[in-house]
Order: sequence, then structure tokens, then C-alpha cells
Amino acid sequence: MSRKTLHILGVIFVLILGTLLHFTYKWSGGNNFVALFSATDESTFEHLKLLFWPFLIFTVIEYFVYGKEYGRFICIRLLSVLFGMAIIIVTFYTYTGVLGFNLLPLDIITFLLGVIGAFYLSYKLLHGAYSLRDPRQIFCTFIWIVMIACFIVWTFHPLNIGLFISPKV
Repeated sequence: MSRKTLHILGVIFVLILGTLLHFTYKWSGGNNFVALFSATDESTFEHLKLLFWPFLIFTVIEYFVYGKEYGRFICIRLLSVLFGMAIIIVTFYTYTGVLGFNLLPLDIITFLLGVIGAFYLSYKLLHGAYSLRDPRQIFCTFIWIVMIACFIVWTFHPLNIGLFISPKV
């Protein structure tokens, strides 16, 4: 299977799983374990989980399928997920700042743009990135672990900033 096909499958996987994770917390009756991976409210932070966790899962799968061939795979995927999350944050706060309120169709488009942006950047950066070893992989793996820890901790202990506050409906 080509790298392009795998990236398209990744977009589909993240869109489907991310959409399901929007509802799984409520479906679980408020289960704390499910809260780690699911949106527990309508804050921007909780919606970043909808990209982060499925993207991470797909990244792990891809790593074992072909990622080991790329010396910078882990770093490229880290930059890609950060790019996708930045798209979500910037797009959401830009359109709600202009309109003064949020709209579900625009929220969905924001998520779609974040997912596509993340996989597009990954696809472009992986082009010609063959290398057997890259010492930055260790640092990037550490950053992935820090991000996982942040998502877990901030789920139960959110910071007192706008990113963690649900928008007024």
C-alpha cells in the first residue's frame, strides 16, 4: 500500500474515530477512563483530543507498517499533529471572534481542516525523508510522551485559560 493511500486512510480513520470520541464520554455515563480520550465538554481543548488520540493511534500503526523506514518519522508526525491542532485552534478562535458565536457546521469544518492539514503536512514532509537514524527521534518521542501526559492531566485538572472553557451556546 502506498504512503499516499495510507495517509488517505489515516484521514478517514481520524475523522471517524474523532467523531465517535465526541460522543463516547456521554455514552459511557461519564466514565473517567473514557474521559481521557473523549470530549467531556465543548471546550477547544476537549476537541483537540478528537484529533490527537486517533492521530496517535494511527501513527503507531503506521510506524510498524512503514514508519521505521523513515529516520524522522516520529518527529514528522509530531509536527503534523501540532500543525493540525494549531489549525483547529486558530480557525475556531478566528471564526468565533469574527462572528461572536460558534456554529456546529463551522466546528465540523474546523475539525476536518485540522485532520486534513495534519496528514497533508505529514505526507509532504515524509517525501524524501528516508534515513536510518536521526537522534532527534528520541527528543520527539519525549515530546509525544509529554503531550500524552498533558492531555491526561489537563482532562481532570484544566488550566484556567480560554482554551479549557466551553464556549457559550
